[in-house]
Amino acid sequence: MTRYLVSSIGAASLALALSVSGQTPAPAPDIDKLQAQLQAMQATISDLQKQITEIRQAAPANSATDTTGLASRVASLEEESKSTAKLLDIAKQFEFHGYVRTGFGVNQSGGQQRKPGNPDGLGASLPGRLGNEPDTYGELIFKYHFPQATPESAKFDFVTNLMFQQNQDKASYLPIQTTDANFGVREAYFTASNVLKSAPDVSFWAGNRYYDRKDIHRTDYFWLDMSGYGGGVENIAVGPGKLAIAYLNGASGTFASRTNTGDALTKQAIDVRYSALPTFGGEGTLWLMASYLNGGTPASGATGTYPDATPGGAIGWIQTNKLTSNVTNTAALQYGVGSASQFDTNVAGYVGAPRGSLEDSKTLQFTDMVVWEVDERLSIEADVLVHWNDLGYTPAGGSDSSRTYYAIGARPVYMFTEHLGAALEVGYDYATDNRNTAGDDSPSLAKITFAPLIRPSSGFFTRPEIRLYATYYFWNDFPAGSQINGTDAGDKSSWNFGIQAEAWW
Repeated sequence: MTRYLVSSIGAASLALALSVSGQTPAPAPDIDKLQAQLQAMQATISDLQKQITEIRQAAPANSATDTTGLASRVASLEEESKSTAKLLDIAKQFEFHGYVRTGFGVNQSGGQQRKPGNPDGLGASLPGRLGNEPDTYGELIFKYHFPQATPESAKFDFVTNLMFQQNQDKASYLPIQTTDANFGVREAYFTASNVLKSAPDVSFWAGNRYYDRKDIHRTDYFWLDMSGYGGGVENIAVGPGKLAIAYLNGASGTFASRTNTGDALTKQAIDVRYSALPTFGGEGTLWLMASYLNGGTPASGATGTYPDATPGGAIGWIQTNKLTSNVTNTAALQYGVGSASQFDTNVAGYVGAPRGSLEDSKTLQFTDMVVWEVDERLSIEADVLVHWNDLGYTPAGGSDSSRTYYAIGARPVYMFTEHLGAALEVGYDYATDNRNTAGDDSPSLAKITFAPLIRPSSGFFTRPEIRLYATYYFWNDFPAGSQINGTDAGDKSSWNFGIQAEAWW
């Protein structure tokens, strides 16, 4: 019986080594369950050790019976107890996080679901991502805590994020080719903390990482995304806040920076954040960025236009307030010029800018997102975005260099029972001008999605979630001849129907 119990502990320990708490918001009960399981294992080990002691004490000191079998059993119990304890120690060194969405949808004609998007907007998900994601996409995140020689030693961690994606127009049962699916390493970086004895929370890092990204969840729009390759230092206590400084860059070998050299077009940036500031009844973050794009000339035989080498600068303020115990609001105001007019490390967006024009590029952006957990049944996210941008040049055949883009929407979720509910998402976006056409057009796009769902409990960010959905789109002032999501030229509306599952942990 004891041997069976020890074996069960070993198996449970191995399972625990593959289970962790979530990186993005996840239901707290999962974490509590794992902690309870770990405590139960540790208690069982203590019981085994107590049994060993009792067996030894029960053996008569001058017994004439053969104690060889008893001694062997005691030794076996001790060895298995040590093995189980070792597995528990290993389990503590690993974490496993992730995100996955998968499903399938069709349009009103029975064809493959597509993502309508404003022709001069910021992405096809801006009206709202619910019922608007025609792919399987996942990220598997593994974190390893290197053992410390002593509790006072430096703490080293390694994180890697493996990405996979497959569009639903690819047969899942066929051998995967490079055109059928995408695989990548989104993150691979090391961190070191407890290095400075006077400031043990200060953390150093180097590698490729998602660097403190900021987004509107409902639209999947990252309004600040300085993710890239580099390194830096975080959690420096300065006055009332915390300071973080990072060197980050993005590059693309697809775009050469100098004729015939093959050098990649590269953007380098210094990112400075002073956060956790007690301001306006909440917490504020001051963000600063200085950047440099190396520019260049297309390689021999290549087409397109690349900008000159251009510096840039950006500034922003992020304000988060807990308005009540169940209402959180996050607002941000950002302004950038030159090669910092995009609030990220991406370089592809600069290709096509005529020489000498990037220095005149400017962006002013305001975002606001509120999450309201109304009660145990109803939760809501609402958001607004205002994005003014001047490219610094007028696109070929276009109408102007600047336009203002607006996006607004909300997603209430109501639970009819503990596990059954429904979400309703409405979204609208509008551009004051489509700069890519010569006409005086102002494209707009709206959508409404209804999605019955199954989930573990209430709460806006509760996952996993399985959902059906029906999405209706309607638009105006799109370029003549546009055929969107299976529609004919001149049509101004379309439908999507589908099923999807989503989870993070």
